[in-house]
Amino acid sequence: MAGVQGYRLFNVVLARKQVLSPSMLSCVFSGEEVRHMKMDAPDQRIKLLFPSLNGTPAALSAEGSWWDQAKAMDAEVRPIARTYTIRRVNVDAGEMEVEFVMHGTEGPASAWAAAAEPGNKLQIVAPNRDHREDSGDRQRIVFEDAKLRLLRHLGRNTNAGIEDVGGRCRAATGADLVETVDHGLGELRPPVEDEGE
Repeated sequence: MAGVQGYRLFNVVLARKQVLSPSMLSCVFSGEEVRHMKMDAPDQRIKLLFPSLNGTPAALSAEGSWWDQAKAMDAEVRPIARTYTIRRVNVDAGEMEVEFVMHGTEGPASAWAAAAEPGNKLQIVAPNRDHREDSGDRQRIVFEDAKLRLLRHLGRNTNAGIEDVGGRCRAATGADLVETVDHGLGELRPPVEDEGE
């Protein structure tokens, strides 16, 4: 689609936070613009734009390249960009979730997440739903038998579903992505711990 960028700038607000463990924090962001966000893969990379060195919140324009705008700014007022993975996107609710590993207040991302309150604004660079093509390359993954058993075991213990389909392994995640892996090694055996060890 000519003229439609694969990635775009999103203006969001923090809707809520949830402590997942002493070192993990879930942040759910909301906003009308999230309805235009997409997740092409379960490891979808995004950029979160945190306040600058002097504390200025990111306020880049949706017009043009966010990167060119940021590079043109003085370091003191330039947003601090950090790469994260989308945990989930709910376009109907206009919400998306990111999980933070908490490192205290030394890093800009961890410090922001720890101090942020619902209603705090943030800018995010993420895949654009209006861009119909994939935002990145798909990869075909081939596993040897032992790794395939591990993949299947992990699928039972996460939100991914792994199933054997006629000599092929289908791995489906919470995203719309479904990868099919041809292992060609006959029947899948259960992982070692399922064999009584």
